[in-house]
Amino acid sequence: MKRFIITVAALFAAIAVTSAQGFFARGGSPNQNFIEDALKDAFRVVRIEFQLEDTVSHERFNLEGKSYFGFAEGLCVKTEKGWIAPAGVVTPWKNSQEVKQFPDYKPALSTVSAISVADTVWKPFSMYSVDKVEDVPGTSYSCVLGTAPFAPGLVCSGLDGKTEGWIVWVSRKGDKLSVTTYSHSVNPADSVTFGIGRKVVPEGVVGGFYVKPVYPSVGVIRFELAGVMDKGQNGWKVDPFDIEPKAGKPSSAPSTRPSIAPDKPKIVPANVDKAEDKEAAPAKNKKNKKNKK
Repeated sequence: MKRFIITVAALFAAIAVTSAQGFFARGGSPNQNFIEDALKDAFRVVRIEFQLEDTVSHERFNLEGKSYFGFAEGLCVKTEKGWIAPAGVVTPWKNSQEVKQFPDYKPALSTVSAISVADTVWKPFSMYSVDKVEDVPGTSYSCVLGTAPFAPGLVCSGLDGKTEGWIVWVSRKGDKLSVTTYSHSVNPADSVTFGIGRKVVPEGVVGGFYVKPVYPSVGVIRFELAGVMDKGQNGWKVDPFDIEPKAGKPSSAPSTRPSIAPDKPKIVPANVDKAEDKEAAPAKNKKNKKNKK
């Protein structure tokens, strides 16, 4: 299997000297600042918007006054196979009761944009086809296969017995992202260890993932993705996953819901010249027609 890895070299070839000066914490574990800096380019926060498409005319429609019908936002992480994000973010229309109120229309992906730690401006991300979406086993995440919107991607290795790894939290304040890490030990033989216990969850957290350090050679550290953070009824926990995603429908686990009214909303033909959201992907201009009743 071809692997895209995140390889952290010790700033040129002087890792032994740097290590002696405190580059690593006690026990040979990389310190928090080092991990946060190494992993800040491995993720984004994405915003996925969709419109409704007439199944006969193929004309697209938005909510009145909006450049979309619905949207969702969430954490996405680049892996060796593609990028992963909560299933409800990758396919937000599947949890939308409002979509079901329009049986003559189908949801159509319209815009994918993202921000990062280094860039707080929402920019076009990676458009994708829904038939390229697969489950991430054991989690509420989905994987968009074969996309490479940013690099490098993390090797997905799962857990191999008791693992001394790190929780990587991603927090958001406005459009500014920040990273916080905590060391955390997980033992597959003890399900209690998947919970985070008394560890503090940062304010404004949008999600997180679990990595383990691997030392393939002297002076080189590779962080591999072993799981994602999932929030359930009993709080946050580590969801480890297998290396190989299995084909199937993405999970319908709860996630960010589209920002739309509970009653049947009014829709209007999409018009790129009047779209309010400057990031919206242009839909084809067609002559306006009355909404179907």
